[in-house]
Amino acid sequence: MKRILPLLLALCSLALPASAWDMLVWANRSADMNAASSWNDADGNVSSVAPSADTVLFFSTNAVVQPVLTSSLTVKGLHFHSHTNSTGSNVPGVHPADGEGGWNYSGYRITGAAGAVLTLDGDDGNKGWTRDVHLATKGTNSIAVPVVFTDNRAHCVYSSGGRFVFEEPVSTHATSAFIAGSQAYGRVVFAAPNPDFAPKQLTISGEVAMADPRAFEAVPKFYSSCWAWGTSVNGFSSEKACHLINETYEPAVITATEIELSDHDGFSIDGGPFPMSNTVFRAAMRDGKAIAGGSADIVVKEVVCTVPNSERTFNKHGSGTLVNLGGFCTNSVATNILQVSAGTYVALTPNALSRKRNVLNSNVYPDSPIGARIGVDFDYAPLHSSDDDADLRFYHYRRPAGFAAASGVRHVNLYNGALLRRGMTHPVLRGDWKQFANTMGFGAVGTAGTVVLDNDIDLNSDQGNSSYNEYSVSVWDGDAFVDARFAGMVTNAPDNKPTHRYVRLSKKEAGVLALDGPCYVTCDGRVYAGGLLVNSTIDCKYIVYDGAWIGGTGKTLALDIQSGGALRGGEQGGELEVTGALSMADGAKIIVDVGEGGLHGCTRFTGSNVKLEAAGTVMVELSPVGELKNGTRVKILDWSEANPTSATAFDLARYGLSYDEEIFSHAKLIVEGQAMYLAYSVLNHNPTMLLLY
Repeated sequence: MKRILPLLLALCSLALPASAWDMLVWANRSADMNAASSWNDADGNVSSVAPSADTVLFFSTNAVVQPVLTSSLTVKGLHFHSHTNSTGSNVPGVHPADGEGGWNYSGYRITGAAGAVLTLDGDDGNKGWTRDVHLATKGTNSIAVPVVFTDNRAHCVYSSGGRFVFEEPVSTHATSAFIAGSQAYGRVVFAAPNPDFAPKQLTISGEVAMADPRAFEAVPKFYSSCWAWGTSVNGFSSEKACHLINETYEPAVITATEIELSDHDGFSIDGGPFPMSNTVFRAAMRDGKAIAGGSADIVVKEVVCTVPNSERTFNKHGSGTLVNLGGFCTNSVATNILQVSAGTYVALTPNALSRKRNVLNSNVYPDSPIGARIGVDFDYAPLHSSDDDADLRFYHYRRPAGFAAASGVRHVNLYNGALLRRGMTHPVLRGDWKQFANTMGFGAVGTAGTVVLDNDIDLNSDQGNSSYNEYSVSVWDGDAFVDARFAGMVTNAPDNKPTHRYVRLSKKEAGVLALDGPCYVTCDGRVYAGGLLVNSTIDCKYIVYDGAWIGGTGKTLALDIQSGGALRGGEQGGELEVTGALSMADGAKIIVDVGEGGLHGCTRFTGSNVKLEAAGTVMVELSPVGELKNGTRVKILDWSEANPTSATAFDLARYGLSYDEEIFSHAKLIVEGQAMYLAYSVLNHNPTMLLLY
């Protein structure tokens, strides 16, 4: 089958002579698509015959009226070529103008009487029409009646720049491939459940989308092939990549046993989730450009490599997640490489990673800051050697790359505890230490566990650097409260480097990072987004920005909470010690985690000559942890061990309370001595019924 597919696609692209079939042109004389008076012949005269099985219908003028199928009809095919208008004004006609890139276009929508069916018989070697539907316009055209493609044909639907939509069910039982493709901004969309859509395989050549989650339920195999694309179509440049798109953003219902990637420039799966646990992702890795996953979340049975004789790369890119339930290229373990350039590749077993080499973020200058992560459901500890062992090239220049835990607590220990050393050049691949770039990435949306990095981290590899450098950790938000933990030492001045105070460790993205190991970072840090848990001692001030928060059970020097930022002492219980000043801007927040049995978070201030200042109104938010069964009074701020020179941060007049009134009631802030308390009650959602007789 693979040898004849290029020929089939070439036939889809042929410009065939009109003399091979009868051509009728839509002239809008009436809406009745079945009537002869609605059509012109090839010479422009009013047709004296109605469309038949040997007719190709051309829609080539602006739509004054829209075609209506008054009864069932069989034709060779449809060719839409609506006029365009580049003036920026709406195109006259009854079909709404469809804008794309500043242009407006007319289009057709074929409707029909009840029971009317359109049958297409496009693949006819004798008469030469191979495209059942061809859309040659930038507009939107659609068929709002059921469509039947005749059996025993290799049918083709093609959109070279516009959007073509099957609004009603499509039926085909073709014994060979059904080909759907596009160019530039073209897209073929199946917008109805298609239980009878069962070709031997659906060949994708361009953008093919479902607007109903059951549109491709009966397809046994998908094959991608975009080799024939040109450089420009209808004024838009083309990309040589295939796209399978779930426009519904509901889980696609797909029972295909196989997706095969040809040796073209790329295949992307985008939109809503694709749970395909019984589907094998078969990658023809001849040129090292097999691409799996765009923005969608994908689950596949395994990844099989079809060219095992030379070293090739399977490249996961796009912002989505690809979950591999089984093995990765286990048929050719010594030759094939797994590369994660963006998004997340989740390996549920060690066999789902390459035994040759696993690569994170190989692009030195990426186009967008999308992080790359390897998600593991096991403890990951690759060996020192990289030749035929589980070598991981950590990451390159700008995009954050790292690890995520698929579920539970999963440890990552790179190269038997090797030191991770910050460097601006390509990563060092061997030896007892590894380089990383300006930023690291951990966690992933949808992952349910916490990844623990066991390695020590050196942020100061440039001995002569005397300017401020910022190194960030980007953590994406999963289902666990803490998405990533640093268990090893974080330092900017290891024993073999000079003392260096110009290193800033900052936190980005919506997930939560816990600094559990010893931290020797002395420059002011930043929390730009998500949460940072300081569970060790850091001689550093942190600035917390809008939408971010800081907490933990360790010790830090000082805190500056900006408007919209939050102080969240403890780690869902426990307390954070602050040895210096606290500054809270107008609009800053304090988040208090409270739970059963008096569990709560608190911040304790120590030291002398400490400024504790609040510039305006501070909101205290109650955050429930687990099942609440009782009300209580908990300490949330404690300055009994401090000697503040200014204590406006504890003026109750500056505070407000925010809480879920379906969970809490009678919440109140109280200052007693040198501490602030929060008293609250929990509503009883299951009151005991008392019956009185």
